[in-house]
Amino acid sequence: KKRKLSSTILDGMYAPNLKKLIDEVVKGRFIEVVYNYNWRDYTLDAFWMFSQRYLSEQNTAMILSVGGRENHFTTVEKMTDKTMFLVDSSGLKRINKSQIKLQGYTKKDKYVVYPNQCFYLKGKI
Repeated sequence: KKRKLSSTILDGMYAPNLKKLIDEVVKGRFIEVVYNYNWRDYTLDAFWMFSQRYLSEQNTAMILSVGGRENHFTTVEKMTDKTMFLVDSSGLKRINKSQIKLQGYTKKDKYVVYPNQCFYLKGKI
């Protein structure tokens, strides 16, 4: 177990490990955890609309899997039509929709979002 912890601290965490952590440690705190939503043939607009609608409900949050300019998970607190507002350990406060591409984009000039690795959480009211 010490090896897993040190590996996580040094190398970061991947989506399946984060899912396991959520399932085993914090599952009782949420009434809903949506992971690996079926994003077939999705577009940025469809992902944005779904995420924005989900976050408009009370006691919700989203763990966003992001790459490109950053490579880590961050928490989305709320969204507007053009901006994601974050609670982030690296100090990143917002990401504009115009700065985002979806997985498959290989340059480092944008934030790359991985919708199939995002978590939608709804807390108890």
